[in-house]
Amino acid sequence: MKQSVTVKVFDQMGLDEQTQKILDVTVVHMTAMTISLIVVSKGEGGEGTALNPVEDCFCGIQAFTQKAFSDETGEELESALTRRFANYFKMCELDMKVEVLVA
Repeated sequence: MKQSVTVKVFDQMGLDEQTQKILDVTVVHMTAMTISLIVVSKGEGGEGTALNPVEDCFCGIQAFTQKAFSDETGEELESALTRRFANYFKMCELDMKVEVLVA
């Protein structure tokens, strides 16, 4: 069973402060939306999710669901977040690295 998601983004191009703030908000929203679409829509994870910033990277978020969700859902969530962030960075022409860990 899984209960947390950590997304870490690493800047490889030296973004300015305003762009970093925009990216921070995007990471939070994309992570929360994906958890809702994949975990909550299956009736797993409970009704609440706590979001906390991650300090050891350019920007990041750690989300904890109220209740644990299945390993299968965790694998689906990890894959979806990795793919979504990779596509987002490619479309925005941002040289960024993302790490997603579901535990």
